Amino acid sequence: MRILLAGVPFGCDNVGDEAILCCALAIFREAAPDAEITVSTSDPERTATRLNVATCGLLGFFDEVSHDETVRIIDAHDCFVWCGATGLSDYPQVTTELMRIAQERGKKTILWCVGMNDELTPSIHRVHPGRRKRVLLALQAATLGLVDTIALEEKRRDRRSRQKIAQCLNAVDLLFVRDEQSRQEVLRSGVERDVVVGADSAIRLRPANLEELRLPPGIGHALHSERPKVGLCVSAQGAIEDERALATCIDEIITSAHVDVVGIPMNPLTDSALMARLAGRMQHREHFSVLTGEYEPEEILAITERMSVLISSRLHLLILASLVHVPIVGISRGSKVDNFLSLFGLESVGSVDACNFEGLKNEVLRLLAEAAPFREQSQSVLHDGLTRLEAAQRQLREFLNTP
Repeated sequence: MRILLAGVPFGCDNVGDEAILCCALAIFREAAPDAEITVSTSDPERTATRLNVATCGLLGFFDEVSHDETVRIIDAHDCFVWCGATGLSDYPQVTTELMRIAQERGKKTILWCVGMNDELTPSIHRVHPGRRKRVLLALQAATLGLVDTIALEEKRRDRRSRQKIAQCLNAVDLLFVRDEQSRQEVLRSGVERDVVVGADSAIRLRPANLEELRLPPGIGHALHSERPKVGLCVSAQGAIEDERALATCIDEIITSAHVDVVGIPMNPLTDSALMARLAGRMQHREHFSVLTGEYEPEEILAITERMSVLISSRLHLLILASLVHVPIVGISRGSKVDNFLSLFGLESVGSVDACNFEGLKNEVLRLLAEAAPFREQSQSVLHDGLTRLEAAQRQLREFLNTP
């Protein structure tokens, strides 16, 4: 069995995506020990070295691999797997096109534990300023405002993409999604078959030995100090709209709770730069240090484990924190954050566009004082997720080992 493992753009400086990749690869290796697995990644050399796996270029994104070469690579495998993150809603055009090619070439196809937001990616499905929007506004004016042409066009785009998703997923051999909310979105798109709820593959990740890591001096001091530590990750991909107000909020948390704040980037390039800029806006920047450099997912998990509370607008840092039972505060960047928080009976403190900074501060202070209930709940959530993931892996093993 020759398996091609593709998905959200692996190898593109996203710790969450790399956590999914290393855990999904382990799952497939356990399910089919004799299989030859190839990973599609933007960083083939590093991925091959780190995970001891065959690699190819990144399929479907940024025109890194031509259409003809994509077909050739898919043809060289028996099974095509799409996995990772919220790919069905973030990259529906890539998911459906690669699946279509694989299905037309007679390959087995698997969707492995992918999530789906309640809104498809805005960059494609919303009408943005430009010639198309000007034409639609002119048509709307011609109807004296009786017809909302912008809304009609956005609904048309959404409907067309969901039809392609349904056509693709109705034809896959195995279909697993990350959570119940994703299952509902898949069904709402018109999928008419069993949709199995698994879990995010990254929940299998385990922390590295923190003492073996070479950390910047400021981070090392913060991690080993007696002051409580609040982890923070603000995504540069959909940044907090009012950065100055966020800086003020973090200052207030530092003074109210006598904590150190540790910036934990999930993208070592863009997130680090954003949080360094945030530190420059703060009065108590001596208590705010930002992790710099590149780290593996299990190393980020080890650092996260030292936190007393973690604030994040990136879903996968919230997931990592929950694995080591660190209380979490989420800032929404789409329904995926809200869906995950609901497992713990929590709600986001607003969104990146409209963050409730007073609510953010109060939630951090509450969790610093009352961590035990979250830790108990997180153990239950992790157990349930691992149970679903193991059940999905059993189905996967049976499928891959059936002639």
